[in-house]
Amino acid sequence: ANQIFQYLPAGLAYGLNVDATKVKMYALQPYDTTDSLHYITTLALVYVPSTAVNQLQLDLHTSVATMYNNPDASTKTLMSMINPAIPMIPGTSGKGNNQGYASNNPSGSVAIRAVHRL
Repeated sequence: ANQIFQYLPAGLAYGLNVDATKVKMYALQPYDTTDSLHYITTLALVYVPSTAVNQLQLDLHTSVATMYNNPDASTKTLMSMINPAIPMIPGTSGKGNNQGYASNNPSGSVAIRAVHRL
């Protein structure tokens, strides 16, 4: 949990090219994906600037996006565990299938729920 709180905001800020103080972790929640993925996914609830939400939604589905290529190895590893198949904003449909994406960690993944602020 501490690694998610440390590396996810840094990775998002780097990828979205926003000040790191503008990306804040709120909470972690379990998300039952055992039927489709055979494990529980961790939802990371994070505040990002409103101006970055659309870019984040696009970048989550772009494997060559800057957020997945952080120069810090630990941050890059965590960012590779993001599952873009899970909708970023509750109540919206995600792209992809229920199998998700967790390239470096086949036994677990992280999904982002973005809560944006003005």
